[in-house]
Amino acid sequence: MIKTTVFEFRRFWDDNAFWGEGHYCEDEIVVDADGKEYGAWGEMSLPNALSNREVIRIHSGNIYDSSGRSICSLDRYFRKWTKQQSVKRLCIEIPINRADEMIAALRSMGGKVVS
Repeated sequence: MIKTTVFEFRRFWDDNAFWGEGHYCEDEIVVDADGKEYGAWGEMSLPNALSNREVIRIHSGNIYDSSGRSICSLDRYFRKWTKQQSVKRLCIEIPINRADEMIAALRSMGGKVVS
């Protein structure tokens, strides 16, 4: 089981450069958010009720190649994708009177603020 944000999972799912030719996910994909379990969703779009900031836990799902051979679990495939990323996206909460200071610190480290 892995824990990630809806935003990061959507980035993983939509990363066509990462997914091998003909690789697909099958079997029931189960995630939970705040204790509520969500099962398989057709084209694997997370339920709209989940915001990008929500933390989900991925419990099951398997990755297959174009011949139908099982490659690995969904969580293992996600971990592999995570290790290949060159940036980490964060959602932070700080006192509003310190926001400019935080933005300056992020930029001094080569980071950027995205909406």
